[in-house]
Amino acid sequence: MIDPDLSDIGAIEAGTYNAEILSATPGIAKSSGAPKLQVDFGVDYNGVNKKRSVHLPLKGAGAFGFNSLLRATGFAAYADSLKAKDGVKTGFDETSLIGQHLMVTIESDIYNGEVTDKITGYLPA
Repeated sequence: MIDPDLSDIGAIEAGTYNAEILSATPGIAKSSGAPKLQVDFGVDYNGVNKKRSVHLPLKGAGAFGFNSLLRATGFAAYADSLKAKDGVKTGFDETSLIGQHLMVTIESDIYNGEVTDKITGYLPA
């Protein structure tokens, strides 16, 4: 027997909200085969914790979201080292993001004809 919970259905109104990173899971994008990081957030929306997820590319021009996330969570020096053309690139322990508090910018979106929302930006808490 399943125990469904549909309480997270419904869009978060556009705005900037407090959030906490709940998990960060590396993976490979199905469409491109490029490395990505799935980040799950708990977003404080009017006192209710709403879970939202993003899939952030880790390389190339699309990695600006990962860069912004690093900077919003106190890892600006590491982000700077990744951008340096001649810098030594070191790995990053994605689990160090878990529990980090930040602000997320949310915008309205349409998905399959339904009004929804998406995280579009990251700011320090």
